[in-house]
Amino acid sequence: MRERAALLAVSVALAAASCGRALPDRLSLICASETACGYFPDYDACLRGHPVSAPSAPLRAVYHRDVHERCFEAALDYGCYQRGVPYRFDCPGAYTGLVAEGGACASDVECIEGRCDRSACGTDVCCAGACVPPPLLAPDPIGASCVTSSCVSEAYCHLGHCVPRLSDGAPCDVPDACAPGLVCMGNTCRAFGLAGDACDADRVCEPNSAFCAPDGHCAANLPLGASCDDAHPCIFFAACASGTCVRRGDVGEPCTNGCYVSLSCEAGVCTPNHPATLCP
Repeated sequence: MRERAALLAVSVALAAASCGRALPDRLSLICASETACGYFPDYDACLRGHPVSAPSAPLRAVYHRDVHERCFEAALDYGCYQRGVPYRFDCPGAYTGLVAEGGACASDVECIEGRCDRSACGTDVCCAGACVPPPLLAPDPIGASCVTSSCVSEAYCHLGHCVPRLSDGAPCDVPDACAPGLVCMGNTCRAFGLAGDACDADRVCEPNSAFCAPDGHCAANLPLGASCDDAHPCIFFAACASGTCVRRGDVGEPCTNGCYVSLSCEAGVCTPNHPATLCP
C-alpha cells in the first residue's frame, strides 16, 4: 500500500524524537497512523487529543517492543479508514504479564493469563481490578463450527463454519468476509481507492482521505486554504468554512469550526473525550 512508506517514515521520526524516552507504546502507533492519515496535523496534536491517565503503580508487565513493531507492520495492510474503525493495534504477545490470578491489576496486559476484571470499578480509572481466568471459549480455527462462537481473525463465519477471508476480486455478501485492507463493495472484495486510482459506483475512494473527482479518479482531500464544497472535502483535520479549508480546533481552542477527531465540544471549547487522570 502506497501510504506504507509515509507511515514508516513517521514511526522512524518518532523514535528519533523520543531520544530514549519511553513513549506510550500503543498510543505511539495510533498517533503515527492518525498523523500520516491526516486525522491530526502533527504527532503532538494527536497526543494532546489522547491524554494518558497515570496509574498509581508502574506497569506490572514486561513490554516487547519488537513484537509490537511487527504488529504495526501488519496493521499497515489496513487502509486509514479500516485502521481507525476500530483501531487495529491490539497486539497479542507484546506484553508478558507478571500478576497471578487473584492479584490486583490495572489492565489485561498485567495478568499472567486471563484478563483484568474491573467490572466493579465503574468509571473510576484509578480503581484496581483483579486478574481472573481466561474465558472458556476461545475463537474457533478455520474449519470449525461457529454457530455458538466466533472465528479467529483470519477467518469469518460462513454457513456455520469458519472459512478463510476472501482475496481481492472474490465475490462477497457480508461486510467481514474480505481479507485485511479489503472491503465488500458491489458484492466484490476490493480495496478502497487511493489518490490516483479510478473510481465509480463500484470502486469507492477511501473515506476521510480521498474523494471521487469528476475525471473518475480518486483525489486526495484538500489541504488548508484550498477552496472546498460538499463534493470537494478537506483533509480530515480541517473543516470547510465559507468555501475554504480551515483547521479544526485543538485542545482548549474554540470549536467554531469543529474539533479534531478525538475531541468533543464542551461549553464552546474543544475537550478530550477521555481526559487524563493522575491516580494517587
